[in-house]
Amino acid sequence: MNTFSKYALSATAGLLLSASAAAHERFILPSHNALSGDLPQSVSFVASVTNDFFHPDFPLGNNGGGKVSPFLAKVLEYTNSQIILPNGEVDDDMQWLAMARMSVADYEFEQDGTYRIALYQKPTPWITYTDKDGKWGRLVGDVDVPAGATDVSKGLISARTEAYVTVNKPNQEAVKPSGYGLEVIGSVLPNELFVGETVDFQLFLNGEKLEQENELTITLGETRYRNQRDEMTVKTDAKGRFEIEFEKPGRYLLHVENTQDNEKGSEYDYTYHSLFLTLDVFPE
Repeated sequence: MNTFSKYALSATAGLLLSASAAAHERFILPSHNALSGDLPQSVSFVASVTNDFFHPDFPLGNNGGGKVSPFLAKVLEYTNSQIILPNGEVDDDMQWLAMARMSVADYEFEQDGTYRIALYQKPTPWITYTDKDGKWGRLVGDVDVPAGATDVSKGLISARTEAYVTVNKPNQEAVKPSGYGLEVIGSVLPNELFVGETVDFQLFLNGEKLEQENELTITLGETRYRNQRDEMTVKTDAKGRFEIEFEKPGRYLLHVENTQDNEKGSEYDYTYHSLFLTLDVFPE
């Protein structure tokens, strides 16, 4: 099933295709989702752009000096690291190193509580077009459209990729809207879910409740090792709320997206938002 932009609000078909061309599934995978002990604890992370999660394909973050292709380097210029600490403060100094197929990072956790780790791609100019020779092209960033181009579509692409880690005692301070992009917030921590438990969540966009119907997918990881994708489709109500109940333990990827038309007169026609959230589900 193609989930990209299928349930966008009111953008035209051409805009939806442009947004989907910019979108690939992403993930952040921590080596540990829960730790205990009296001393500071460290966790290693892998982040990637891939449709075969949780197996990496392309790097997702790079503020640590790794080498990437010129096109991906341009995209990553708009991608920021963000960790919401258990006390609610934000640490944006996590260093991600791009490698051939993934980005990697280490982080030392000094406070007790729950941490929210994110790579946030702020709204990124994305242009698709047909050149004078009839070939399809794409551009990233604040650049000029080639002379003679037709079928030009100009939008902004925003994406959040998240995972949670808890040290000793969990708390809810990190589970609040950050105000940036598309978010899923609930009373239950995404790294402490259980089979047979029904949990409630709410969609937020730029810090405000996204009170409209939407659709999201939740997929059990290790998709390459089975014929069936094990993808659940969940619909929100008109207030942007939804429930989930899991039948199998494991790590899942939640993917939700939303497209908003920009105001008339804006240089960009639409803003496409997406969220990729790693969920940890344990046996009963």
